[in-house]
Amino acid sequence: MGNVTRSLEDANGKDAMPKPLKVERPSGTVWRVRFRVAGASSSKTFFTERDAEWFCQQITEHGVRVALHLLDTYESQASPERDDFPY
Repeated sequence: MGNVTRSLEDANGKDAMPKPLKVERPSGTVWRVRFRVAGASSSKTFFTERDAEWFCQQITEHGVRVALHLLDTYESQASPERDDFPY
């Protein structure tokens, strides 16, 4: 049957234009980005829409695996005094 992709993730690991989902919680608003990696559903939660949109852009441009690596790199370098997400 050839190379059939049965999810939003294409053969290069790039999602079909992910979008942040606004989630209202008792503690405040967060933004969730859902995606698929290695065939499994997953998500990341962000405190600002801007951060969630940045992550979506990375998925669209580079694929899920690279976007997760970039996010992990920036989060590991974060400190309470810094608010310098890379956009």
